[in-house]
Amino acid sequence: PLGKLIMALGIALFGMTPFGWRFCGTLFGVWMLPIFYLLIKRLFGRTRYAVMGTLLFAFDFMHFGLTRLATIDSYPVFFILGMYYFMYLFGEHAISGFQSGSVSYKKLMGYLTLSGLSMGLGCASKWTAVYAAAGLAVEFLGIMLYLYRLSRKKEFWRFALAICSWCLLVFLVLPMGIYLLSYLPISMVDGYGNVFEVMWENQGYMLSYHANLKGSHPYSSPWYSWPFVYKPMWAYQAPQTSIPDGTIGCISIFQHPLLSWLGILSFFYSLVVGWKKRDLRVAFLLIGLLAQYLPWVLVSRYALQYHFFATMVFLILFVVYAMQDLEKRFPRFGYISSSLVGYCLFLFLLFYPVLSGTPIPRGFAEHILRWFDSWVFFI
Repeated sequence: PLGKLIMALGIALFGMTPFGWRFCGTLFGVWMLPIFYLLIKRLFGRTRYAVMGTLLFAFDFMHFGLTRLATIDSYPVFFILGMYYFMYLFGEHAISGFQSGSVSYKKLMGYLTLSGLSMGLGCASKWTAVYAAAGLAVEFLGIMLYLYRLSRKKEFWRFALAICSWCLLVFLVLPMGIYLLSYLPISMVDGYGNVFEVMWENQGYMLSYHANLKGSHPYSSPWYSWPFVYKPMWAYQAPQTSIPDGTIGCISIFQHPLLSWLGILSFFYSLVVGWKKRDLRVAFLLIGLLAQYLPWVLVSRYALQYHFFATMVFLILFVVYAMQDLEKRFPRFGYISSSLVGYCLFLFLLFYPVLSGTPIPRGFAEHILRWFDSWVFFI
């Protein structure tokens, strides 16, 4: 319920209006950018890549489209970024501490607390963050195994006992408390029972709903088609009486096609380079991406293109990784990287009307923007 409670804050401030119910989702969409910038700066160490990566994320169609609608998808993705950012800080400082012989428990526990807090808020917003939490556990385990190899064993086990004890608090007790408290407003309504009953019954309802959801959706698409942007989700069509003759107004939800296709190439390129270099950053990104994407392989109900949103965040990070590596190998590739960012902006502006509902001539949508027959902008 937390995502809906956050949305309700905007409604409380601005009324039950389109601006009110969209306000907080859009605000969280904006807040994603600085935390994404900080994560890239930590990963790649240069302002240039942090700026380029943040611009690519800002130009992504799905980031723009989903965060300005009254859906709860802004909130879990924002908190997922927080979860992984603070876990990366934990790993970075733990490794440097072991290498220098000076481990700051206070700082490391602070990072874990912020990661666990983000995890709790994300899981209470949408189950998408639960997938991320599984990946986060793998990230933590990987960091601890790496530290085990770096340290004297007696020193490590003393460290592991303190850190793992703290993790029980911040990754189990704290998130479970947040999740439970998110049901508190519902339990205050007559007839719903206490907060434990409300929470437990709703888990059963959600599991039953998704497990037994049959039928189809005209804009559903299988998980393996999402990176290729095969079938966008058509979300809105303006009534013909509200727009000039010969025009269409629609909102279609899909990621930036060029960015997604570059992401596929960058993903495989990065895996090869990362394996050769034994680059832990690639392992960190790979775990994050697979945690968001692989669960959908097991989902039997129909799914939609927008379910790729959280995965797209990590795909963009792979693009930045490939850019940095290619620029190190071929300095002139920097011009290509800058040009790609500019071209992504150009395509964002070109497709802006069908991402925002701005009326445009029907012919423009049909002949310029509709790259594939499966892309629907009008009927």
